Amino acid sequence: MALNLESSMTDLMTSLAVVFILLMLALAQNQGQGSQTALKEIQQKIDASLAIESLRCETDEKDPLSCIIRLPDDKLRFLVNKADIDPRGQVFIKRVFPKVMHVLSEPAVSPDVESLYIQGFTDSDGNDEHNLELSQQRAFAVGRFVVSYVIPPSQERNDLLKWLYVNGRGEQERVYFDPKTKQHENKQASRRVEVRIRVKSGEQRNQVESTFKEGQT
Repeated sequence: MALNLESSMTDLMTSLAVVFILLMLALAQNQGQGSQTALKEIQQKIDASLAIESLRCETDEKDPLSCIIRLPDDKLRFLVNKADIDPRGQVFIKRVFPKVMHVLSEPAVSPDVESLYIQGFTDSDGNDEHNLELSQQRAFAVGRFVVSYVIPPSQERNDLLKWLYVNGRGEQERVYFDPKTKQHENKQASRRVEVRIRVKSGEQRNQVESTFKEGQT
């Protein structure tokens, strides 16, 4: 009788453990879907705002919680071994970034935003160390220009400073005339800057909501 009771308790504990695991998996899935839904809503708003510029916030297959605005090389052009932003590029940045920040700072959107990355890239010429430094210089040039001259003191600027990260990626993710075969690099297009917007994970969103509720009590 004792053996049967012990066996029954073991079966019960195993069943409870399985139920707990299934509940946790379901919760994680729901949180992930909530974050991806938030990202899609942000994408739609940004795409509509930047339609006149023929820009989109494209989904990143490697990171389902982020999207990328690829700034075209014919609008923001970098010369070989240079990080300077020419006047045409400055005008372009002044048109694009206020629209992006206007969307991200909306009260219904800002709680879901985790970060805004300005990322610099180079072509394949030069060694890895040089290209990494050059890509960082390009990203910082855009970041400094945006903070200093594009977004005036405001809640949008406060949000930008809270979310902003600037980094260089060197010659990673080079651009090719034939992306499928990765032949014949488009070096002008490889010398670029991209903007990556990332939303908070389900866990981060729950922490924000919990903190907000505690502040209301």
